[in-house]
Parts: sequence; structure tokens; C-alpha cells
Amino acid sequence: MEEWLMKLRGWLQQLQPLKHYVIAAAFVFILCVILGYVDSSSYEILIKAQMEQMQGIADGIKQSDHQQWSFFSHIILNNLLACAMAILFGFFFGLFPIYLLVSNGLFLGYVAANRGDEVTMLYFLKGILPHGIIEIPAFILACAVGMRFGSLVLQSIGGVFSLERKAKFQMKFRVFIRQLLPMVILIGGLMLLAAIIESTITYTLLK
Repeated sequence: MEEWLMKLRGWLQQLQPLKHYVIAAAFVFILCVILGYVDSSSYEILIKAQMEQMQGIADGIKQSDHQQWSFFSHIILNNLLACAMAILFGFFFGLFPIYLLVSNGLFLGYVAANRGDEVTMLYFLKGILPHGIIEIPAFILACAVGMRFGSLVLQSIGGVFSLERKAKFQMKFRVFIRQLLPMVILIGGLMLLAAIIESTITYTLLK
């Protein structure tokens, strides 16, 4: 038991340099959920393409001989791809993970606001909460890692003009690389767990 607690403390320590990025990422996501909900009509054009894509995926799953397996495989692949892109494309000054936070936040708020009269808020929450309490924090964490990556890229530019800044950047980048694998494992594990819950518990609740 003590060994597991020590490992848990070690994992939590890995999050320490990301603390401010996690807070910023969570703030952007929550703000965009609220905006998408209270002013959904303003973002309808932006979200229409996402809605059409989601509908196409849903239609494809319905036509599958093994709907639940198709549902699971799509969820896990889509989520892992989104997290990988959030981290890797964070290289471009952290802009892409911010875009993902904004677009997904607006989408979730829009769907909640336009769920239709036949879909109660309780039913909507049943479709989100079981897996969302794991999936959303994992997604936010992935975006925070990407934002941290982008911040380091910006700092590397400053290192061109100053040896002191270059030394600080190199130290921070080594720490980032050392922490990256544990973060990827944590995010991947959380997304796998969320996909299992979504394709079993959530799937059953919504049938």
C-alpha cells in the first residue's frame, strides 16, 4: 500500500509544472461551454460541420453488425488522436490545443442548449457524466501539456539572443521530456477507461 501511495505522489509531482496550464486550459474549456450554451445561435455556423461529422459517424455505427464494439473503437481512436494532436501540435506556440479547447467547449455547450424538447437535461447528463468525469479532465490535461510545449517553443526563441535564457530553456525542456511519457501513459489510461465506461455504462443508460 505504501508503495502505491509513493507512486501516486510521484505521478502527482509530475503534474506540478503543469498546474498553471491545467488551470488555464480548464478555464478556457468551461468558459466556452458556457458561451456555447447561453449564446448557441452565434456559433451555429462554426459547429454545423462538427454536427454533420458526428451524425455521419453515428449513422456508420448504427449500420455496423457489432454496434457496441464499433462505438468503443471509434471513441478510443478519436479521443487518443485528439489528445496526441493537442500535445504534438502544441509545438505551434500552443495555439492548436487552445483551438481544441474552444471548439470542443462550444460544441458541448451548443449540444446542451439545442438538445430538443424530447431530451431532458437529466437524460443529457446521463449521456455525458459517466464517462465525461474522466474523459474531459484527460482531454484538458492533454491540452495543458500541448500548451506547455508551445510555451517552451516560445522560450526557445528568446534563447537565441541570450545564453542565460538558452540554459534555462534547455533545463526546462529536459524536465518536460522526462515528464512527457508519464503524462502520455496517464492520459491514455484515462481515455481508455472513459471509452470503456462510455461504450458500456453510458451506452446502456441511453438505450
